[in-house]
Order: sequence, then structure tokens, then C-alpha cells
Amino acid sequence: MAIPGAVAGRSEFYSNAATVESAPEGMNYLFARVFYAGDKPVSVGTSYLPDCFLGSPIQFAFAVNPATAPLQDSAGNKAGGFLGLSSGGTLAWAFATNRRWSEYSS
Repeated sequence: MAIPGAVAGRSEFYSNAATVESAPEGMNYLFARVFYAGDKPVSVGTSYLPDCFLGSPIQFAFAVNPATAPLQDSAGNKAGGFLGLSSGGTLAWAFATNRRWSEYSS
């Protein structure tokens, strides 16, 4: 993932499949892919994680405040979300119920 003006980054991939060959098809295959700029998470994308994807069409969260994010289109959609690391290194994020990031589902 290219991040203009950012420091070198890395990505992490978490999955319930032991190997690519053992990844089950359908809703049983769970994953989270996190991109970092330096040590700060900048985006996370997931599959259908239980209790984290409750009917919301949003599968990505960004370390961007939706209140100050620029509009992405004429419908009022924008990048946003909650994404961060605790001081203990625990990664946390939230998904919205709409692409304006005015309400969150999980």
C-alpha cells in the first residue's frame, strides 16, 4: 500500500486457515489484513469476522477522522473509521453502517 509522504511500512495478515491450501471456502474463512506506516496502523480490511461484521457493507477501516476527511464523491461518502493501537499493542477497529461514517455497527 503506497502512502504518500509516509515512512516505510509493513503489513500483517491474520487468518483462521493454517495454510493457503487449507483455507475453507465461504463464510468460514476469516481474515484481517492490516497495513502500517512505520509503527502506526493506517488501514484494516477483513472478511466476515463474527461479531465484527453485523450486516454492515463496510469491510475496511482507516486511521482517518471521518469528521475531517475529504468527501470521496457527490453522495457524501468518505474514508474514515476508528483504527488504532493501545499502549499495550492491542489493535482495535470499528466498522460503519454507512459510507459517511456517521454510525458504527461493530
